[in-house]
Amino acid sequence: MKKLFLTLLVTGFGTMQAFSQITYHDISPDTTVNTWNAFTITPIPAAASSNLIIWWHPSPEVVAQTWGNCEILFDAAGTVPLKLNAGDSITAGGKWKMGNYDALSSGGSGNWTSNATDKYLGFRIKNGTVWNYGWVKMSVAAGAVSFTVKEWAFEASGKKINAGQTAATGVQTIASVPAMHLYPNPASDKIQLQWEFNAPGTIAITNINGKVIKVIDIAAGTKKPVVDIQELATGTYYITAKTGEAGSVTTAFSKL
Repeated sequence: MKKLFLTLLVTGFGTMQAFSQITYHDISPDTTVNTWNAFTITPIPAAASSNLIIWWHPSPEVVAQTWGNCEILFDAAGTVPLKLNAGDSITAGGKWKMGNYDALSSGGSGNWTSNATDKYLGFRIKNGTVWNYGWVKMSVAAGAVSFTVKEWAFEASGKKINAGQTAATGVQTIASVPAMHLYPNPASDKIQLQWEFNAPGTIAITNINGKVIKVIDIAAGTKKPVVDIQELATGTYYITAKTGEAGSVTTAFSKL
């Protein structure tokens, strides 16, 4: 398994809806990754250091990793992540482990090597003392040449959730937030946000432990702002762009 510090982290990506105790995200459009990159899911923005990262590596392989208080549902042997069907139950029972670049599909190994279209990856994330159980709907192409992430949801009260479950009452639609990319990434001195501030906002940089390193005020109408990162030590950081108009989006980057 290959390890790289480049990752893409998205919060509020696509349409988010709250159904009773279930928070549901429709990733629109579906996101396919087939270059050396990743898709990261952060169910609880206040706990941005806890997330699920799904990587594509040029072996090729598709692997899963977690940060902080986040775990993946593995097979009974605890070897590789499970591949769930719609309706499968996701509960405290089962083999839960932190992900460490564990293969969904790699060289013929993993549960996602075949029949892996529109299946579900189970995860749970700890909010205070409560584990919240969730799912990601995704597909892994034959030979692990790419993966596509489509939807995800989690149950916010600590109860079980079924793969694909969104419930059907109490719908509250929350404005969608555009994805943000960084260039270059990794970077040594400056990094540009591929994001536009139609309203006034801020850019915040935090380390992987959640400590705020710097905050920059951004004027309305700023397109693709450039941030000076020369003073940062080598490592991985999170950068959050926030406006009152579009909400917030967080992406990780590496400082060389």
